[in-house]
Amino acid sequence: MSPQILARRYGMEKMGRTLITGLALTSLVFAIGFLMASEDKDPLYRSIKEITYRFQDASVPPEYHRSYTITIDKDKLKIMVDSYGDILAEKEYQIAKNQFEGLITSLKENHIIKVELGDDDGCTGGTSESISYSNLSKEIFSGTVYHCGGKDFGNLGGNVKRFAQDIRKIVPDVKKLIY
Repeated sequence: MSPQILARRYGMEKMGRTLITGLALTSLVFAIGFLMASEDKDPLYRSIKEITYRFQDASVPPEYHRSYTITIDKDKLKIMVDSYGDILAEKEYQIAKNQFEGLITSLKENHIIKVELGDDDGCTGGTSESISYSNLSKEIFSGTVYHCGGKDFGNLGGNVKRFAQDIRKIVPDVKKLIY
């Protein structure tokens, strides 16, 4: 019998195609993984050593006003809560390095970028959120979004709400502090 007849009889041809397809898929998965790992090494994100998130509350009576700043580095998190400049609470917590790295990932995944949202056209009474990050010696990024009258103004884009949720998640007792 010829080798082709033997291969067909014992399903070798089909097995060979399956093996080649499997190898191709494995190579593709490896290549995608390599590219994703390379993407995580983006020099901009690698250089981030400190992240600051600031929420500025609306104009409401002092007993209801709660603005706060959360500053995080690879070792610690600081939160300061104020009402029109009067400090109501100030706490510092140790954090795990992977929590800080998770926030850097959140910056990327939520596409926190500079945009032009326009001027507030005299809108007053809204809230604002600011995000900045630095390499400790120099600010790398800073942006602010002002929420007023159902519209957003300023220069901070991306899913700021989701990033803010991610940062608040790692603050112990956050609800007691800010509400």
